[in-house]
Amino acid sequence: MGCLNHFIYLLNAECTSLRFTHTSSPVSVDFFDVTLTKNPDFSISTDLFVKNTDTHHVLHNSSCHPPPPPPHHIKRSIAFSQALRIMRICIDPLRARERCRELCHWLIRRGFSNGKVMAHISKALSPPPRRETRHIPVDTRKVPLVLTYYPGLPDVGAILRKFKPVLLRSPTAQMFNLQPILSFRQSSNLKSRLVRAGLSGPKPASARESLKPSPTPCGDKRNLCSCFTTNTFISSKMTGNRFNCVNAGASCKTRWCIYVISCESRGCQYTGCTNNLRLRIKYHKSALEAIVQENFLRLTLIYCIATLALVKAV
Repeated sequence: MGCLNHFIYLLNAECTSLRFTHTSSPVSVDFFDVTLTKNPDFSISTDLFVKNTDTHHVLHNSSCHPPPPPPHHIKRSIAFSQALRIMRICIDPLRARERCRELCHWLIRRGFSNGKVMAHISKALSPPPRRETRHIPVDTRKVPLVLTYYPGLPDVGAILRKFKPVLLRSPTAQMFNLQPILSFRQSSNLKSRLVRAGLSGPKPASARESLKPSPTPCGDKRNLCSCFTTNTFISSKMTGNRFNCVNAGASCKTRWCIYVISCESRGCQYTGCTNNLRLRIKYHKSALEAIVQENFLRLTLIYCIATLALVKAV
């Protein structure tokens, strides 16, 4: 135990911007959402583990989701599923009921009704009825009707049941002769507009080919753009791998890029990344002990965010 405490102390002393915390006990250990405890009789008991920083922000009852009637049970199943999870984790029934009371308190704070929450928790606490295990065939012929959900949507299920005879008179009823399964997709919200789930991929080949194959000098008096090469690829001196170059539209004023500096006299290379290419090249020149002669260094831009191109091995 002392070695662990000393290790955490060394971590906190090494990095002052981060604070590492830990808990240790000779009789219990926390693993995911379970606390394992060794009893005096050497038996193991389990309990629900919840962090002190957990705010229990489950889905709010006023959230824009389909209403409770079946099969839309998004909100209705929260209390039952969480209580069933507690029953599976906690071995002691008294401890399980205590955790369920805490669950009821958290759900009431999220706008759920006390009576409905207690009914679902009681259902989870009651022993399940005995059921004969039998194979139920799955009907794969049903076709889902996917709609974008919003609160003003009418009862689409009732409309489908009412006009089912009209649907069956359609010529396509021979292919889809069963009532469609109603399904909802989530409508656009503020989170989907502010947070992008995925990154955009590389541009199509036609868009990449339309780029100019050579750099675009900025015309500045310092004339750093003359160091750019017009090669379409670059070879690594260490591994021999070849990479496509993206010099199109680049200049010494390019920002957010990956570059390669090659020394022709010594045959060495330096790869770096920067958000200000001109300033970084200035630092490189000032760091050189000898005077930089003309054509001594050659600069190659292999990745530039401004042109939305990607590095790709040949």
